[in-house]
Amino acid sequence: MKDTRDMTADKKLKRHGGKSDTRSKRIARPSTSACEALPAESIQALRDVISRHSSGNPWTNAHVRIRNEVVMQLFLQLGLRRGEVLGIKIPEIHFEENFLAVGSGPQCSKSRSATQADRQLPVSDDLIHLIREYICGARSEIKGSKRHDYLIVSDRTGVPLTNEGLNRVFETLRKGLPDLLSGLTAHGLRLNWNLEFLRVMEKRGANEEDVRRLRCHYMGWSDLKTADLYDRWRFRDNNRRR
Repeated sequence: MKDTRDMTADKKLKRHGGKSDTRSKRIARPSTSACEALPAESIQALRDVISRHSSGNPWTNAHVRIRNEVVMQLFLQLGLRRGEVLGIKIPEIHFEENFLAVGSGPQCSKSRSATQADRQLPVSDDLIHLIREYICGARSEIKGSKRHDYLIVSDRTGVPLTNEGLNRVFETLRKGLPDLLSGLTAHGLRLNWNLEFLRVMEKRGANEEDVRRLRCHYMGWSDLKTADLYDRWRFRDNNRRR
């Protein structure tokens, strides 16, 4: 039986519609300074609606549906930066060992700061299977995609998806579910990953120094001071939950 949260998300998205990579009226993107982690119900609504099998998925093009599911799952499960998602190359995905090598693509280098570090990240079986399905199926059918190794490509030309193209993905989702996803941003999802990681580590009773070291590795921070900045958002999130 279909989850009621999925049905709610489906109904709301149907009212707003949505087409493949449309250039309709742009939805204002929240500024970086205003970004906050999304509440749990918004994250669940996002997970429900981005499924390529969801009747509420706002895209009709088969390639766009699975590509955007891959993109959002990369943000949700790995807490990647925008440039890191766009910069992933297929040879950097280690399907047998279930890990992703992050940080070596030109798209990453362009927006790279001195505090960013390359790293290897574990990838879940579900996400590995989803990526493999995308590569072997929809991506392989796009003309131009075989000319390069970038994972995420345009559905029209097969060239690597641009920042502008990624912006349209977020805009479509914000427009489709304004009550739940109006604050959706790539950086906000990175904050969500951090909060969830810390909650899991706290439940496990992990040592604070080990948690700090692991989080810096997963987030690609070479400067430990960056963790302090994210802890401010954690403090705000805790206060909001009281």
